[in-house]
Amino acid sequence: MDNVTRDRARGLWEELAGGRFPAAGGARVVETATSRLCPPGWAGIILLGDALLATAPTAEQAALLRAALPDAGAFPAAGELPATETLGPAELAYLAPAD
Repeated sequence: MDNVTRDRARGLWEELAGGRFPAAGGARVVETATSRLCPPGWAGIILLGDALLATAPTAEQAALLRAALPDAGAFPAAGELPATETLGPAELAYLAPAD
């Protein structure tokens, strides 16, 4: 994916999440009850390239999610995270505007 398309996709997900991807890759967890990445009360995770953005509705859930995610490198698969229920994963494809 080219940088322009990646940046546009990140901007969309950041708007839905109510937080920003980490600038240099790795993982960032944002505490927000208004994230639109997932159903209300759930944690949401989006991995785009080498950067992961996660949301959690409460400080306690955000702390649990931070402890479960690495700061950088290989991210765990959805089935490897401590969760009672999952919705996904989904794989999305993005095209450049000309395509």
